[in-house]
Amino acid sequence: MTITNAQIAGAIEQYAPLSLQEPWDNSGWQLGNPFAACTGALICVDASCGVVDEAVKKGLNLIITHHPLIFHPLKQILTGTNRVSDTVAKAISAGISIYSCHTAIDNAPNGVSWQIASDLGLCNIRPLAPGHVANSGTGAIGRLPEPMSPQQLARYIKTAMHTDTVRCSTPETAPQK
Repeated sequence: MTITNAQIAGAIEQYAPLSLQEPWDNSGWQLGNPFAACTGALICVDASCGVVDEAVKKGLNLIITHHPLIFHPLKQILTGTNRVSDTVAKAISAGISIYSCHTAIDNAPNGVSWQIASDLGLCNIRPLAPGHVANSGTGAIGRLPEPMSPQQLARYIKTAMHTDTVRCSTPETAPQK
């Protein structure tokens, strides 16, 4: 059975419908042929010529990004003038389609912010700015399992997120809830 790029995007939109994106955003199809048989997908934060090169090398014809490649209407596509034009031209020449999830997946119930809050072990998680669908919205807020100093919180986040660096700019005396 052949799966098309559109079917892959449809599966993403079951979880993160484009109706959840912010009005200023450009989530969804950026370029390419949604109806082409999908040979594989590369997932990244931002599309670039390097990402397109990697997809070509691996024989993939779909790139799924978090951030849209195209935010504003393009008046011209001239290679060598900017990252967007170069990436658009390279992807089209290589027969690669690009689909972006951005605020649709950020705002989805159990989306990116919700997952981070969950990974941090927050309790009573809810959207910071509720959306029009239950449990959807921008950001996530919740309560820590117990009050912590800013230094304890930084160590807690480093452990929970498996990272070596966390910046903390809260006054040192205020306990965090």
